[in-house]
Amino acid sequence: MNGLDKIKEKILDEAKLKADNIISKASDNAKKIIQQTEEQSKSDAQGIIEEGRKKADAAIRFSESSAHLEGRKKILETKGQIIDSVLKEAYRRMVSLDDNDYFIIITRLVMQYAHNGDGEMYFSSKDLKRIPKDYETKLNEQLKQGTLKISSKPYNIDAGFILVYGGIEENCSFNALFKAQNDILRDKISAIIFE
Repeated sequence: MNGLDKIKEKILDEAKLKADNIISKASDNAKKIIQQTEEQSKSDAQGIIEEGRKKADAAIRFSESSAHLEGRKKILETKGQIIDSVLKEAYRRMVSLDDNDYFIIITRLVMQYAHNGDGEMYFSSKDLKRIPKDYETKLNEQLKQGTLKISSKPYNIDAGFILVYGGIEENCSFNALFKAQNDILRDKISAIIFE
């Protein structure tokens, strides 16, 4: 080998050594980048999984809360239906009482709703037919201030009565009394049945 070949060979060896060095450094850098990328990917994946878990937990809590709320709504709806049924049955029973018991209730209501002074009392056509003998006389004996005259004209009500004092009407039909006392009756029924 001559001097030129030795120089070429030396240059080639140095170039090869530099190339190997560059390749080694590039390989090390590539490994580091791959390792960092893997670690970042694992971290990102863990974050995504954790975020997914949080969203799933929130969705489960929301579903449970919604189901609980819907359940409470159904319970309240059912309780309302039961109370309505009890009120309807109570009304039906009051309207269907035998004459004696019916007019005992009517008398109690008159004592509660009668005004001072003289007035008239109106019944439905059904009730006019079943008024006990001497009811008006016995009723007026119990009134403290004033009298009531039972009108022979029927009033368009299902049950109960209407008191009229001059131009003032006191609607004591069972329907009106039940409506006026609806909230109180519902609360009392609820307390008896559900507590």
